[in-house]
Amino acid sequence: MKKSKALLVIGIIVIVAASVAVSAWYAQTLMKPPEAITWAEWGGPYEATVRQIAQQYEQKTGHHVNIVLHAGASSSTFTKIKAAWPNVVVDVYASGAGTAYQACQGNYAIALTQQDIPNLAQIPKNLNTYYQGNVCGVAEAPASWVLAWRTDYVKKNLTSFNDLLAPEFKHKVAISDPTQGTGQFLIAAAYAFGGNETNLAPGWDFAKKLAQSGNIGLVYTSEADLVNALTTGQAWIGFGGAWNVRAAIQQGAPLAFSKVVDSTIVVNNDIVTIMNGPRQAIAKDFVNYLLSPEINQQYAAGIGYPPANVNSKEAPAVAPWYPTPQQYAQYGHSPDPSVVSANFDSWVKQWQEQIVPLIH
Repeated sequence: MKKSKALLVIGIIVIVAASVAVSAWYAQTLMKPPEAITWAEWGGPYEATVRQIAQQYEQKTGHHVNIVLHAGASSSTFTKIKAAWPNVVVDVYASGAGTAYQACQGNYAIALTQQDIPNLAQIPKNLNTYYQGNVCGVAEAPASWVLAWRTDYVKKNLTSFNDLLAPEFKHKVAISDPTQGTGQFLIAAAYAFGGNETNLAPGWDFAKKLAQSGNIGLVYTSEADLVNALTTGQAWIGFGGAWNVRAAIQQGAPLAFSKVVDSTIVVNNDIVTIMNGPRQAIAKDFVNYLLSPEINQQYAAGIGYPPANVNSKEAPAVAPWYPTPQQYAQYGHSPDPSVVSANFDSWVKQWQEQIVPLIH
């Protein structure tokens, strides 16, 4: 009898102890804060907008978003990501297309699908970065190159590269060599005449014609050179980034410009990738939030660029300078970074050997 009572007491103690342990574990689970992720973005005009969106997401989901700002170029953060690997120090990484491709190629970033990120369906496919046929980086905000001209010297609208061959523009056209914008002028000309970054022959043919015409007055190697040439009147016409044209106009240059040239827009995107780490589920949810029409519109307006989402609207302060999201979807071309990187050195050499000697 005494033995039975002892066993009963022991059983009760075990049950109570187990109940206490379970209760403690449950309480600890409830008290555990939601897991945080880290988002790497640019600073400067980006920072306030990035921090605001991160705060909104935390209020919505409970997940904190740590912000890491690039120390200059986005590649500086990629260097840190690789140095820390396999410890994943960044979950969501904003960069240019070239660095995004490198992240995917090195298995640092993952493929993105509409199943995981439904709002991916609202981003034009031609703006994204691909690796082995899969989306590995999705556009946050596109920017593009435009054809600009001084209205005090040029009395007609320019909508085609062929317009640059007119004899009245002798020594008054500014273009970039391949080292500025990684071949964007050649790529844009190739698309204009039926080619692309893989088939650059039409671009080379046009560059030769333009050089032989004597109309090239400046081959710029920095954005500041283009802005200065358009502002001072050294160049009447320039092909360059819309952000450069905006800077020149803000400095007083009387410029007009075509956002779409020969039914083509060559795009330079802000790209976001998701790192191949343990917090992918949260990172995917956050990127889906970032790509939603409302938040993508907020992001783009905050940094001064157009949104990528076709259901977003450009901010009034941005709309005068860039194509609409719908125009990017219809005419945009985001050069394949794998093709650009593989051919860049040969393009620079070919430019020096075949184009420079023709400029006079």
